[in-house]
Amino acid sequence: CARTGDLGRAAPVRLMRAQGASEIACYGLSLGGYAAALLASLAPELGTVIAGVPAADFPRLVWQHAPLAERERIARAGLTRELAEPVMRPVSPLALAPLVPHARRFVFGAPDDQFVSADHVRDLLAHWGAPRHVWFPGAHVTFRGHDAVQALLREALRGSPVLGVATRSAITEAVRGDGRTGEEDRE
Repeated sequence: CARTGDLGRAAPVRLMRAQGASEIACYGLSLGGYAAALLASLAPELGTVIAGVPAADFPRLVWQHAPLAERERIARAGLTRELAEPVMRPVSPLALAPLVPHARRFVFGAPDDQFVSADHVRDLLAHWGAPRHVWFPGAHVTFRGHDAVQALLREALRGSPVLGVATRSAITEAVRGDGRTGEEDRE
């Protein structure tokens, strides 16, 4: 899945199809939320997508979090947020139309998240037409303890007939493409 255009046929998606999955759900958190949101626009095989505390705009994320000295160094090199935005647009979930049905898109975020600020989540929600979502009062990785998030996850997965779960070794083997699971590397 090295090429963006090949994400829709990514090895784990192929593996799940080969194992007979009639529908595939994708659940990602933070950077994984970004990847899930992007995959929702590239993989028509996906039946459900859950984007948790998703980063949605990488140039904005860099300019929100890079220390001033780093932003100044980047600027001296001639790169600005305005120059970075069109370069990143082809791989932005905010620039691509989602292929997953509206009723099968789910998002959760934290209004006070200090890493992925609420504007990322709000922008994705707006772009996706305000799908089912919840906000939880917590930090970037504290969602597990919040009932509203757990209810959203149960709702998303209850309505999705995800058939089978690939093992970590099987996914690793499919991603590597060399018939090895990675276990051999530890011997």
